[in-house]
Amino acid sequence: DSIVGELVREAKILPISRQTAGAACSALLAIGDVEKDAELLIVNASDQLVEIDFVQAIAQFKEKSADAGVFTFEALHPRYSYVRVDEHSRVVEAAEKRPISRQACAGYYWFAKAADFFDAAFEMILKDDHLGGQFFIAPVLNQLILKQKNVVTNTLMPEQYFPIKIAGDVATFERAVRSSSTSERA
Repeated sequence: DSIVGELVREAKILPISRQTAGAACSALLAIGDVEKDAELLIVNASDQLVEIDFVQAIAQFKEKSADAGVFTFEALHPRYSYVRVDEHSRVVEAAEKRPISRQACAGYYWFAKAADFFDAAFEMILKDDHLGGQFFIAPVLNQLILKQKNVVTNTLMPEQYFPIKIAGDVATFERAVRSSSTSERA
């Protein structure tokens, strides 16, 4: 909590006292604390790290007149969520734990208006669109797509995305940090 507060002074931490029915339900707990017309950034930072300038990346979403944006990286492992894009790089479908493309979601989702996320998440839950009893964030994008909202991607390069799901991933991240600090000193 104190680290987030130092990085983002206006951040509000909402502790969750018990397990929810998934990340979408956890995010919905903030509905009373977020202005409906405010931008919303949902970050799953528990098992991956990214190295990007979020201000610049979100500006790119805005340049594309996006209603929502998702950060992606190249993968095919079924542990991730995925998006499929059209010839204009607009998201046309999202899927949880099912590779429908090589564009895996990095767990970072931006919404131009928080209300769009909240409405779409409720619609997803009403449609009972879950996986193993868990409601995830990526399928929320499908509800926005059905409303003709502009959902776009921002693709991360391999050196910008670091999964830390298993011990081997942590070792890879540590090597990248060491390599980066060595090259900066040269």
